Order: sequence, then structure tokens, then C-alpha cells
Amino acid sequence: MLTSNKLIAFITTAQPKKAQAFYEDILGLTLKKDEEFTLVFDANGTQLRIQKLAAVVPAYHTAIGWEVDDVKKFAERLKKFKVAPEKNPYLDQDEDGVTLLPNKTKALYFRDPDWNLIQLIQAEG
Repeated sequence: MLTSNKLIAFITTAQPKKAQAFYEDILGLTLKKDEEFTLVFDANGTQLRIQKLAAVVPAYHTAIGWEVDDVKKFAERLKKFKVAPEKNPYLDQDEDGVTLLPNKTKALYFRDPDWNLIQLIQAEG
């Protein structure tokens, strides 16, 4: 039923100014609207709505993610902005925090200012 409709992604923030700077300056997304209750970004044609709340309780699972061509390149970019990769003692990670998953996908996990877990993946092949 929804196969011909556009997906809208949602996450939350209790720090709208920090979230705006993070998603614009570090992740490179374009801010479309700063509404009373929501920051609206263009994520390559998908609308990312960051809801403004009084408090955010971050989930332990991935909140949002992107498929990228070169995850190492993004790891280097994040390092320049002092965004540390999420360390996981159960995953084999290299010095940049990049994980090689069993299906040969490379993954990088990091957190936004509200501690939402973000994943970048690079599929092999």
C-alpha cells in the first residue's frame, strides 16, 4: 500500500541548536525548515524530521542510518569534528571505529548531541 509513497524519518532532540549544527555542519544535510516543534532536513530526497522535545531518552539501538560509498572517509571527517566513534566491546573495530560485519558490510556507529545512535554502512560488492 505504501510502496509508492515517500518515507519520512523521525528522531528527537532536546537541544535544537546543537542538533541543527550537527546535522548541517558535520553530516552536511540541508535544513529546509526550523518549525516550532521540528527541524526539517533534506536527506537526499527523504525528509528527516527532528522533533523538538523537553527531554530525550536515547535508545540503545540504531536510531537512523545512511548507506555511504566510503565509510572510512566519513570516519576521518567525523574525527576532524571531534565526533568519536561508538565503541562496542562485542564488535571487532579498527582504529577508526569501523566494524566489518559478518556479511562483509563495513559499519561505523556514532552519536548525535542527544545521544541518538547513528550508523553508516558501506556494502561490499
